[in-house]
Amino acid sequence: MKADKVRLEEIVIGEHRVRNVVAGVVEGGSLLCGRSLLDRFSKWEIDAKRKVLVLYR
Repeated sequence: MKADKVRLEEIVIGEHRVRNVVAGVVEGGSLLCGRSLLDRFSKWEIDAKRKVLVLYR
């Protein structure tokens, strides 16, 4: 997948605020964040039944 990298000063995911995030912008303007973002949390999991990403600080 081809993407342009951008640095976001801050993003808010639910009740979590994360600063200085590197993301990729893919064709059509969609934003892609990966393990570098998830690794900032003490734990994360995907609840397949509810189809949600659960983040823990």
